[in-house]
Amino acid sequence: MSRRLTSAFWIVAIGLATGLAVLAAKAVAPEPISRFQIAVADWLFLSDTGPRLGRRPPTKRIVLVLYDQRSAKALGSLPSFDEDLQLYRNLIDADAEIVADTRMVANAGDDDLPKVEAFLQDMLDIAPPGRLYRDVWLPATWPPERMATYRPLIAHNLASMHPVAEGFYDSRIYPFVTLATDGLHETLPLVLARRTMDLPPATSDDLAQRLKRSGIAAQWERRMPEGYTLPEAFRSDQMDVAPFELGELEIEWSGFTTNSMLVPPAGFWISYAGPPSDYTRYSYVDVLRGETPDELAGKIVLIGYDAAIDPTADTFDVPTSARRGGAPEVAAAALETLVVPRLIRTPAPAAISCLVLVAACISAVVGGVLRPLYAVLAVIVLIVAYAGVATLVYREGWLVDLVLVPAAVLIAATGG
Repeated sequence: MSRRLTSAFWIVAIGLATGLAVLAAKAVAPEPISRFQIAVADWLFLSDTGPRLGRRPPTKRIVLVLYDQRSAKALGSLPSFDEDLQLYRNLIDADAEIVADTRMVANAGDDDLPKVEAFLQDMLDIAPPGRLYRDVWLPATWPPERMATYRPLIAHNLASMHPVAEGFYDSRIYPFVTLATDGLHETLPLVLARRTMDLPPATSDDLAQRLKRSGIAAQWERRMPEGYTLPEAFRSDQMDVAPFELGELEIEWSGFTTNSMLVPPAGFWISYAGPPSDYTRYSYVDVLRGETPDELAGKIVLIGYDAAIDPTADTFDVPTSARRGGAPEVAAAALETLVVPRLIRTPAPAAISCLVLVAACISAVVGGVLRPLYAVLAVIVLIVAYAGVATLVYREGWLVDLVLVPAAVLIAATGG
């Protein structure tokens, strides 16, 4: 009896030691392991090269109108403001619910500013506030009342706010907010999601309070470069992490290293349903020429460049396809995450640690008690069962670890 107890003690000790070693590896090299965890989840749930257990059909509510190869050949140049305005008219006349153009208008010289303002004024004439948006950066020299006239038309698409070293996250974590000369503003997916929820436009003061309550404001202040500080209205000592609020949605946020002091270093995890090509799309030139099908009625229409010919080279690696996604496609996936909603949550670190330790102990017992062949079969069953449960909870919006637990199971079984 004593020998059995001693043997059981050492088997459990091996399991605990294995689990602690796996957790220590995560603590020592968090970034490489985190990326590997994401890569494994992508392969299992989303990638064309894997079993795609987490794929779902994309929402039919969001469609794309893209300036593609056929549009470039037909028009001979990038669209003019007049052509864009005609496109907007056709989409609004087709009874699209919301039209949002992800192509940025910025850095206009003094000679071009009258054209930009005339363009914005024409947009106001085409549709009432809340139906038509464009990514426009207004000149810092404009007075507040002048900016306020056109602010209801503006929604910023900020997928590429990560430095090159973190480009991996460009298509994964979408920023919540940006700071412009006229205050804080929600990014394009949040602006459009707010519109679908019949919520009023967010104010700068309201955004500042939500950033403070979520702990994002304190993270933003902490990551400001030396010698720079946030405006007093945005500062906070609230370090406790809480969800970012959007209406009744409570959105778990992830931090990232922003490449702009004007973008708080936090965003939401984009939940991809499938490859970008799965979204219904129309050619810019067809819609411009009035070929607007009845299916556009009631849709959220995102306008942009096809990834194959984007003149800004604003394209991104996406987890669902070897083909790079364009800015409007990433924005569509981000918007779908909020509108469906398909928010991604992660278990608390303490829960993952407990799971790793328990899994390692069970596996050590399996390896120490069963004959080798049966032990191998049991370990395979454990890992397959865990992957099955992980798939089920992923479909419910939970992204669980797919590296630490399997590693602990394999190592502990060998040691046991």
